Amino acid sequence: MISVRPAAADDISAVISLAASVPEAPQWSRAVYEGFCSKLDSAKQLFVAESDGGIVAFLACQIVAGTCELQSIVVEASARRRGIGRTLFATFVEWLHGICIARVELEVRAGNSTAIIFYAHAGFRRDGLRRAYYQRPEEDAVLMSMTLGSA
Repeated sequence: MISVRPAAADDISAVISLAASVPEAPQWSRAVYEGFCSKLDSAKQLFVAESDGGIVAFLACQIVAGTCELQSIVVEASARRRGIGRTLFATFVEWLHGICIARVELEVRAGNSTAIIFYAHAGFRRDGLRRAYYQRPEEDAVLMSMTLGSA
């Protein structure tokens, strides 16, 4: 059984541990992750997915000027291909509808074909390329966006 909910401050250590176990995940500081859980900043949101009593995935986003920037979706390697990412993303989209946000944007490493395919299946389209956007290793970013219906 998968359950998805907004992250709480008590989840931060597990989220950081999960991010550390996934090389392509953002390796943000504790303060950055805590900022996603802050009640003082309603523009940021962190969702976690739990399965078998532990956090196996998270999604981080931020609202900027009426558009949602999807900053990261991370699924534990052993939990992939079980629909957890899709469930997490569906909860995220429901939340966006609830706060009347109709546009989502993201950038993804050009070499991350698994993520690009996931986003395309979710309804994102390619908007462009940002050359040498990522470092260590240097890589281009594929820019993608989607418009939600009836938001």
